[in-house]
Amino acid sequence: MTEEKAPEVEQPKDETDELIPEERLKELLSILLPWGYSHHHANRYTGVSPYIGSTKNIITIVANDLKDWGSVFAIVMERFTEDEDEAGSIGYYKGIMKLIAPELVSITPEFAGAANVLDFGWSADCVMDNRFPVEVNPRPKI
Repeated sequence: MTEEKAPEVEQPKDETDELIPEERLKELLSILLPWGYSHHHANRYTGVSPYIGSTKNIITIVANDLKDWGSVFAIVMERFTEDEDEAGSIGYYKGIMKLIAPELVSITPEFAGAANVLDFGWSADCVMDNRFPVEVNPRPKI
């Protein structure tokens, strides 16, 4: 009798490998929501975010919710600044994220219609090589 071997079956990837580590998430939250935030169920954080000049936006951050959101990190615009349009906000937050989190990239081209979400996924190496040559550290709480 010959010995037969079962075919190799690819094991599912551990979902936690694709999530933002808790310490890194806290850094991002402290930069995007420096005055604090309310923590909702399922990794949702809502607070006031600084914007251009002295203006502010209200945003919700959804992190590590691949099942429901399909992205590792999302910025949801809850309320736009009264004197700023949606196009300015998308450029502002994409630029900030490129600076503070080059490991995340958004391919959302615009806030279309009722959509008010910027989805971010993990960056490819070529995108990471194009990051700004700076280091960003959250300011300690006073």
